[in-house]
Amino acid sequence: MTKKYLIELKDNLHILTAEICERYEEEDSVRLLKPRDEDVFLVRTDDYKDFWLWLKNEKSFLPGESLDICFIYPQDITPKILIDNSKILNANISSQTEISTNDARVFFDITKRKLLKVTLEDTQMVLHLNNNDKLFVKNIEGNSLVNEPQKVDKSNHEHKSSATPPLRKSIRQRPKAFKIQQLQNESEDNPVITKNELSESPPASSIMSKNLRDNNSLPKATAKDIQIGIKRITEGQCQDVDFRD
Repeated sequence: MTKKYLIELKDNLHILTAEICERYEEEDSVRLLKPRDEDVFLVRTDDYKDFWLWLKNEKSFLPGESLDICFIYPQDITPKILIDNSKILNANISSQTEISTNDARVFFDITKRKLLKVTLEDTQMVLHLNNNDKLFVKNIEGNSLVNEPQKVDKSNHEHKSSATPPLRKSIRQRPKAFKIQQLQNESEDNPVITKNELSESPPASSIMSKNLRDNNSLPKATAKDIQIGIKRITEGQCQDVDFRD
């Protein structure tokens, strides 16, 4: 993971250093590094090597450590010597910075200042503070801070995502194949008799007499059999019929 730092030249002798600490699921936070319990590092050499050695030991940089450093300085001071001697770190300092204007805003907040606006002067980024200070900022390759990332309104997003969708009435339909099969089964079980079929069907009496004529194997009815049959048919309908032999 790349370690990120903001280094501000207050003047030729005093340097203010802040580390940008990344935290999961939170905005990046900025923490001041205090040499000898002081807010700023007091430079004692003209080449700034004492500052770089302090920072190397303070953060225990390893050879080839990945670093992202941006320098903040007033218009009347150049950070060239400070930048040139950063090679004493023996680190891999990125030519493209990921430090944003929002990181700079937090940095000024914790140092009791306020970043009002950001402008460009001859492709150089300028930071305008509430105390009328105008500070320049760049990394070792002269690149500016990246634009402040757009913040997402999480509360509005969560509100939309948590909203209960409108209920839709579920309509269950039978498959077409089932309907066709069902109609076929119903037509087979309950055949439909049309009016023509009723008119064409012979009366039941003629069917009975035909069956009697066709079936000569049945024994002939006696007068007694006929008497008993007629009595059963007319029972409860009329008076008894008196048959005589």
